[in-house]
Amino acid sequence: IAASRSIAIGSGATLDVFGRLDQTLTLFSGKSLSGNGTLNGGLIVTNGATLSPGTGVGTLTVNGNVSLAGTTVVEIDKSLTQSNDVMSCFGVLTYGGTLVVSNQGPPYADGDVFQLFPPTTYAGAFTSIVPATPGNGLAWDTNSLSVDGTLKVVEGACAGPSTNANITSVNRSGTNLLAHGKNNNVPNR
Repeated sequence: IAASRSIAIGSGATLDVFGRLDQTLTLFSGKSLSGNGTLNGGLIVTNGATLSPGTGVGTLTVNGNVSLAGTTVVEIDKSLTQSNDVMSCFGVLTYGGTLVVSNQGPPYADGDVFQLFPPTTYAGAFTSIVPATPGNGLAWDTNSLSVDGTLKVVEGACAGPSTNANITSVNRSGTNLLAHGKNNNVPNR
């Protein structure tokens, strides 16, 4: 396992690390774990490592504690019966690092709820979510992640220019009125 950069646990397959002294699989920077199978033992995802539960949209089960400090990638497709990747943890799940949410289907809508991490004991928080918003006028509600493992989509602010445009001159040319200005959001080149 130590030499492999990527570990994929196939559907119905089990990777057993209970034979190790620490009974834990540790993913170091540059390493990844994915799949729809089961990991018997704990899991530590360090900074620079990647956890991607499921293959397509699917479920990865971990029979032990999980500590996330790297990147956790989940796919969501609302058009499927199982709408999102799931990481089932039968131990303490400690959030950390970056949660990357990859939409593979229809656009998100206010009121969408995705069970990413079924109920267990939770600790910590993700430091960031990518993308930062699920769409224009929408926001991520992460409050339930530490309660029941769900990520919600709620109404948020609409994105617009952070500053107004400045009109620098107005001229008449025949029957046309010409306004010239500068958009403060666009850097000068």
